[in-house]
Amino acid sequence: MNIKLKMSLILISTLIIGMILGAVLHGTYMRYHFRKNIARWRTSEGFVKRFEKVIQPADHQKDEVEKILNKTFENMRKKLRPRFQKFESIMDSMKLELEPFLTLEQKKRLNEYLEHMKNYSKDRHRRHNQPIERNEREKEGEPD
Repeated sequence: MNIKLKMSLILISTLIIGMILGAVLHGTYMRYHFRKNIARWRTSEGFVKRFEKVIQPADHQKDEVEKILNKTFENMRKKLRPRFQKFESIMDSMKLELEPFLTLEQKKRLNEYLEHMKNYSKDRHRRHNQPIERNEREKEGEPD
């Protein structure tokens, strides 16, 4: 192979590798920011800020608008929570129906898995109801 062909192949392969790497990094970056923004919505503060940005209340409206938005957030949270409680009761009834047909080892694995699901759900709920670390740093005036 001559030198021009080798150089062209190296240049093209470097370009292709760079494009693939850039696409992967961009996707990862966008996923991170999407999750972070969704997590903000799950806090009272994030919910209120988002709607205040949309509504843009005047100074004399801010207190009343914030009060209504906080009330709405709490109402949503209360209405969505029973869904998870209903899910747990469905899983408990499934467990009771399965029990007569399972071996001790299968029961043990099922119990461990259901416990894992409950813990994951509780941890996830706890994480989403706490302010995001970045929000805490922004309040204190610290840069990223």
